[in-house]
Amino acid sequence: MSTINQIFRQLFRQHGKGYMRLIGAHCLVTAGLVAMRIVGLLGNFTTNTKELQLLLMLPTSWPMLQQQPWALLTHSFVHVSFLSLVVHLLMIYNFGKQFTSSLMGSRQFIQLYIGGVIIGGLTCIGVEQLVRQPILPPYMASPGAGLAAVFIGAAVLAPNLPLRFLLLGKLRFRYVALLFILFLLFVLDNRGHTASSLAQLGAVMWGYLYVQLAQGVGISVRWRNWWGKRRRNKDRVQRSEKRYPQDTDAVGEAVPQEVVDDILDKIAQHGYKSLTDEEKRQLFHAGKSGS
Repeated sequence: MSTINQIFRQLFRQHGKGYMRLIGAHCLVTAGLVAMRIVGLLGNFTTNTKELQLLLMLPTSWPMLQQQPWALLTHSFVHVSFLSLVVHLLMIYNFGKQFTSSLMGSRQFIQLYIGGVIIGGLTCIGVEQLVRQPILPPYMASPGAGLAAVFIGAAVLAPNLPLRFLLLGKLRFRYVALLFILFLLFVLDNRGHTASSLAQLGAVMWGYLYVQLAQGVGISVRWRNWWGKRRRNKDRVQRSEKRYPQDTDAVGEAVPQEVVDDILDKIAQHGYKSLTDEEKRQLFHAGKSGS
């Protein structure tokens, strides 16, 4: 209870922290839905309360999404239970407090979270359209998508950061993130978790790409570095072939050992610079044939 009280005290005192604003948004949406449900029970119009909740949840069909595009964002603030709300508030608070103080700024935290929510929702709708058969419920909510993006983004920023676990001991951040992704893939086939797993996998991709692009060492930069290294190696080989051009008449001809001995004696007496171009060519081909 002390942690929850601390969260609400900071919610009203520290407005500059982005993760506290997210906590406030979750609390306001949940409080609004609960208030509407109470009013609906007292006034006997519960159907309208359910319709209001569906307006905030994400429809998994493209035509329905066009009618309520705001659901790409609001679906992350809908919780199926009070326990779900408390768990997500604690995770947002802990992630925000730890990551914004050492790994990222408040703005980056918000962008990772909101981007993960939107990309996660679009991932679910895209998969539903590609499969062309109902594998997802008509409406869904995935509060964990934003947290998944923040978690993976932090893992990309500090992959070697040690995390302590009760039974496993210390594990590097990259391995924890890998276990998290494997878990999402494992429960993907579970009918009750397909929608949330898809949304979180989409958020994982967003978290990785966002940090890579923000760092300026993204995939395109790595591709350019690899391609530049390959071009440098190719230019080095071309310069070597230009320095020692192959004589078409001498291809396949072995350089006599006496000639090689004379060239080596000349190098011992006067140095490599005293050789003529022909002697350098003969020594080069003798070395190739000997190897």
